[in-house]
Amino acid sequence: MIKYLLKMWFVLIIVILTGSLFAQREPDPNVGKEELRRTGIMDGNLVRTIFINWGEIAHWPDSPSGEWPKGTGHQYVDGVALVVQGRAIDN
Repeated sequence: MIKYLLKMWFVLIIVILTGSLFAQREPDPNVGKEELRRTGIMDGNLVRTIFINWGEIAHWPDSPSGEWPKGTGHQYVDGVALVVQGRAIDN
Protein backbone atom coordinates (compact mmCIF):
# COMPACT_ATOMS: atom_id res chain seq x y z
CA MET A 1 0.00 0.00 0.00
CA ILE A 2 2.80 2.43 0.88
CA LYS A 3 4.64 1.64 -2.36
CA TYR A 4 1.44 2.36 -4.28
CA LEU A 5 1.00 5.74 -2.55
CA LEU A 6 4.63 6.67 -3.21
CA LYS A 7 4.21 5.78 -6.88
CA MET A 8 1.04 7.87 -7.08
CA TRP A 9 2.77 10.86 -5.45
CA PHE A 10 5.67 10.48 -7.86
CA VAL A 11 3.32 10.38 -10.86
CA LEU A 12 1.38 13.38 -9.55
CA ILE A 13 4.55 15.43 -9.09
CA ILE A 14 5.77 14.50 -12.59
CA VAL A 15 2.42 15.51 -14.11
CA ILE A 16 2.44 18.87 -12.30
CA LEU A 17 6.04 19.65 -13.25
CA THR A 18 5.54 18.58 -16.86
CA GLY A 19 2.52 20.87 -17.18
CA SER A 20 4.56 23.84 -16.02
CA LEU A 21 7.00 23.31 -18.90
CA PHE A 22 4.25 24.17 -21.37
CA ALA A 23 3.14 27.25 -19.43
CA GLN A 24 6.27 29.28 -20.14
CA ARG A 25 5.69 32.96 -20.85
CA GLU A 26 6.04 34.23 -24.39
CA PRO A 27 6.77 37.94 -24.90
CA ASP A 28 3.76 40.02 -25.93
CA PRO A 29 4.37 41.35 -29.47
CA ASN A 30 2.27 44.46 -28.70
CA VAL A 31 4.63 45.66 -25.97
CA GLY A 32 7.90 47.29 -27.00
CA LYS A 33 11.32 45.72 -26.77
CA GLU A 34 12.40 45.32 -23.17
CA GLU A 35 15.94 46.54 -23.85
CA LEU A 36 14.56 49.90 -25.07
CA ARG A 37 12.72 50.75 -21.82
CA ARG A 38 14.18 53.76 -20.03
CA THR A 39 13.58 55.66 -16.80
CA GLY A 40 14.43 59.19 -15.72
CA ILE A 41 13.96 61.51 -12.75
CA MET A 42 11.94 64.74 -12.88
CA ASP A 43 13.29 67.16 -10.31
CA GLY A 44 11.48 70.49 -10.22
CA ASN A 45 10.43 72.97 -7.55
CA LEU A 46 9.71 70.88 -4.41
CA VAL A 47 8.72 67.64 -6.15
CA ARG A 48 10.94 64.82 -7.37
CA THR A 49 9.62 61.72 -9.12
CA ILE A 50 10.62 58.98 -11.51
CA PHE A 51 9.16 58.66 -15.02
CA ILE A 52 9.26 55.76 -17.42
CA ASN A 53 9.11 55.93 -21.22
CA TRP A 54 5.99 53.78 -21.55
CA GLY A 55 3.81 56.54 -20.08
CA GLU A 56 4.04 55.94 -16.35
CA ILE A 57 4.88 58.68 -13.86
CA ALA A 58 6.10 57.41 -10.48
CA HIS A 59 6.59 53.73 -9.75
CA TRP A 60 6.17 52.43 -6.21
CA PRO A 61 9.14 50.11 -5.64
CA ASP A 62 11.57 52.54 -7.26
CA SER A 63 12.63 55.70 -5.50
CA PRO A 64 11.80 58.61 -5.75
CA SER A 65 8.12 57.92 -6.38
CA GLY A 66 6.33 61.24 -5.99
CA GLU A 67 8.64 62.56 -3.29
CA TRP A 68 7.47 65.80 -1.69
CA PRO A 69 9.18 67.90 -0.46
CA LYS A 70 12.20 66.64 -2.32
CA GLY A 71 15.05 65.31 -0.26
CA THR A 72 12.82 64.16 2.63
CA GLY A 73 12.13 60.61 1.45
CA HIS A 74 8.35 61.04 1.87
CA GLN A 75 6.78 59.28 -1.12
CA TYR A 76 3.14 59.89 -1.96
CA VAL A 77 2.52 58.42 -5.42
CA ASP A 78 2.18 54.75 -6.36
CA GLY A 79 1.98 55.03 -10.14
CA VAL A 80 0.16 57.35 -12.51
CA ALA A 81 -0.35 56.69 -16.21
CA LEU A 82 -1.38 59.10 -18.91
CA VAL A 83 -4.23 57.78 -21.06
CA VAL A 84 -4.70 59.29 -24.52
CA GLN A 85 -7.74 58.50 -26.67
CA GLY A 86 -8.43 59.15 -30.30
CA ARG A 87 -11.01 58.30 -32.90
CA ALA A 88 -9.99 57.00 -36.29
CA ILE A 89 -12.01 56.07 -39.35
CA ASP A 90 -10.71 53.03 -41.17
CA ASN A 91 -11.51 53.09 -44.88
